[in-house]
Amino acid sequence: FFNVLLIGILELAGLRDFEKQLIEFPLRGISNIEHVEVQDYNIIEYNLNSIAYHHGRAEFGHCTAVCKHNNKWFNCNDDAISIIDKPENKNAYILFYILNNNS
Repeated sequence: FFNVLLIGILELAGLRDFEKQLIEFPLRGISNIEHVEVQDYNIIEYNLNSIAYHHGRAEFGHCTAVCKHNNKWFNCNDDAISIIDKPENKNAYILFYILNNNS
């Protein structure tokens, strides 16, 4: 199994308006349990670790990120880094999930 699972939210020919798009995604527990027979395969689980955001239109804009470290979420915007309660689901562009070591 891979240690990192990347999920990219694609823009289609500039039709996606990043400022208005809400993406639903879980913070914890993406797994393969629905796709395998338990007795034959190990169950794997991934937890959200980082999110890349794109603010603006498809042809231009600004990228920021939210990263989890020591169970705290950090908002990274150029040289400004701040602690936040949880990530937003608005403007998500790439989701980074890390393999749960307990799975």
